[in-house]
Amino acid sequence: MKGKSSPWSEVLRVEGFSAGYGRDALVLSDVSFAVKKGEFVVLIGGGGSGKSTLFKSLLGLTPIHEGLIFFEGERISP
Repeated sequence: MKGKSSPWSEVLRVEGFSAGYGRDALVLSDVSFAVKKGEFVVLIGGGGSGKSTLFKSLLGLTPIHEGLIFFEGERISP
């Protein structure tokens, strides 16, 4: 299917993702994005904007408050 994207061409998909440190320290709220095979992604933001929290949460090092994470079409979030 040339020119059409399929869900399998996505390596990573994040939907409605919220994360932080404890109940009162929500750092990321309702974040959604997808990374397709072959894409390069750059995350830019000021200090305290949630860059490290995003990556730590994707790696399972910081609790996810809500949302879904898919890797190569398979759900990996709790």
